[in-house]
Amino acid sequence: SNLGGHFDNGDFKSSLYVLIEELLEREKNVLPSFRRFHLAILFSSDGRIISYKWNIRHSICAERNLLQSTGVPGDSHLVVVQIRKKKNGFTLGNSLPCRLCRACLINSEVVSVSYSLPGGHLTGCLTQELPENDYSASN
Repeated sequence: SNLGGHFDNGDFKSSLYVLIEELLEREKNVLPSFRRFHLAILFSSDGRIISYKWNIRHSICAERNLLQSTGVPGDSHLVVVQIRKKKNGFTLGNSLPCRLCRACLINSEVVSVSYSLPGGHLTGCLTQELPENDYSASN
């Protein structure tokens, strides 16, 4: 799958929801069993999926799990969302990268990061401008 040029227009959120639905369906047998988890998706500059990883509870956040297991090409884009499973589908929660992930991202080839906010809204910034955050999904 890929998001093509959707990073720069209003179709990004709806395209991302469709992509997440596809990933959840494809990976349903290996999804984390807990109700809330984080998903990090690494995209190439042309919108192709390079890789994606979940957080591992009490171990590692999705972002670091992805960065440690994937070669990150220059000019790539990371999308990280908190998935909240519901009876019929999912919603998005806050997924601002934690302090450790922020440091790893700043030292990586990822040029921009999009993440979900409370209430399911999406925002993004250049990696170097990621806000600081003490929360960690791996705790």
